[in-house]
Amino acid sequence: MLTHGFAAADLVREGTYNCAEVCQNQMEMHAAVADYDVERDRMTVHASTQVPYYVHLMLAQILGMDMSRIRVIKPHVGGGFGCRTETLNVELIAALLARKAGGCVRLVVNREETFITHRGRPETDIRLKIGMRKDGRITAVECECVQRGGAHSGYGVVTILYAGSMLYAIYDLHNVKYVGKRVLTNTPPCGAFRGHGTVDIRFAFESLLDEMAQASLASIRSRVRRANLLTAPTFTDNDLMVNSYGLPECLDWVEAASGWKARQGKLPRGKGLGMACSHYISGASQAGELDRRAARDRQAQARLRRLDRAAHRRRRDRAGLVDHPGAERGRGARARSLAHPHRHRRQRRGAEGQRLLFLARHLHGRQRRDRRRAEPQGGAGRAPRRASSTRSRRRSSAWANSIAPARRTRASPSTRWSTEALKDTGTITVTGTYSTIPDRTAARNIAAPRSAAPWATATRRRSSR
Repeated sequence: MLTHGFAAADLVREGTYNCAEVCQNQMEMHAAVADYDVERDRMTVHASTQVPYYVHLMLAQILGMDMSRIRVIKPHVGGGFGCRTETLNVELIAALLARKAGGCVRLVVNREETFITHRGRPETDIRLKIGMRKDGRITAVECECVQRGGAHSGYGVVTILYAGSMLYAIYDLHNVKYVGKRVLTNTPPCGAFRGHGTVDIRFAFESLLDEMAQASLASIRSRVRRANLLTAPTFTDNDLMVNSYGLPECLDWVEAASGWKARQGKLPRGKGLGMACSHYISGASQAGELDRRAARDRQAQARLRRLDRAAHRRRRDRAGLVDHPGAERGRGARARSLAHPHRHRRQRRGAEGQRLLFLARHLHGRQRRDRRRAEPQGGAGRAPRRASSTRSRRRSSAWANSIAPARRTRASPSTRWSTEALKDTGTITVTGTYSTIPDRTAARNIAAPRSAAPWATATRRRSSR
């Protein structure tokens, strides 16, 4: 595609540019105050930094201490201009000395040490090639960038990335090739300095664009820029999302305020009027982020629906009622059946399943006791214990009136409890305090065979203690 782009161009120009290394020279020197509490094993660091969270992370890593024992305080500092956007040597050395001395250490570097600490803009060599049509439209771009990074990487990976990715998002470019190299050298380390990665590239790009505009293809420089404007919102070829784009209005304001049309090309020798455009990332996003966000929203909604259904099933299970799969379903009334404890054992796992299994066992025990209270004993066995209080009588009456007792069947142990459809008469509300201790009298009246359900055996064992 790059070859086709240059083949479609009416003018192809290539240029090489060398941009010198630049170091921030803020008035305030780098400084740090570290205070180590030996008894509590805690470290407090006051640092002239722009990124207290990065300093916090690096201190925990270098000192080998837990992050909860380290506190970083960022006071109001002077200029930083990017050189303090990473952890510097002063914070680390001050903290190490404070722990070694078991007290407080203050460290301030001088101007020479500030230059050695550096973290400025790297020296950059750029080779740029642009293809353009007669109407000023850019057809292809090839860029090679080599940065001298210094002794440490620091922000180097991000800087060399921005140098290539930010070729986009200001002009409508296609057919672009970028090769970026950051070389580690035995010099002070470079870092982030005011729009790091883009300044040198923009200087080279706009300079070559001006040279091509003067080649009579599009003699007016602003016309070359306007021929390559974007239309927001849009995505670039390297997946940057442009939500807002005010370059057309900016060009209008600059031309009007500078008297561009009246002064351009008419100034005396030694004076000139130039134009260049630059930009930087602010909320840039990858293409497909909106689709991924929408997909995440759909997944979250589906998960909420599943949780709602699960919560609804748990509420029904706590009441001992579940939808009967074989019953007729209707809008006016719902068919329900008594839950069997084995169903909970098969479908539920973990603590929630054990809790539901216990509730189901307790429910069936309650139903058996209520059923035996309602049946005449006929002298067989001991009479069921009467409710000891009005609250117990209300509780047993509520359970007897709300849930019909299940009938025992002797056909098979696995079908001891038959299902029975209940009419939907509204929400069942039960008040009072309920005991989870099984009724010993009712448990003695149950003549359960050895092949009975495990919950019945467990109830019998608990009753025998």
